Amino acid sequence: MTRDEVSVPYDSERCSLQGALQQGARIVWTTHANTRSKERRITKLIAERVLRRGYVDDVETSPDGREKWRVVGSDNDGRRIGIVVSLHGDVCIIYVVTVIDLG
Repeated sequence: MTRDEVSVPYDSERCSLQGALQQGARIVWTTHANTRSKERRITKLIAERVLRRGYVDDVETSPDGREKWRVVGSDNDGRRIGIVVSLHGDVCIIYVVTVIDLG
């Protein structure tokens, strides 16, 4: 099996998210995400960088069919950060559900 034949888990979700960001998708922060970002000292700038450069490592689907994706990346100090997002309206709105300090 060649490198091109090996599939990366959730690569299509990562491509969808990064494509939406490149096309100007609006990022909306939930109240919970705002609270957690202050507690965990994860700025909106750091979160957006993780969304643009990170990878999707988990997808959860709720009973109503909506998905939440966890995007993982690092800040400039090397701290691992997780950003949980939910996409709505053909990915033209990205809701930041929470932010996580993964250590």
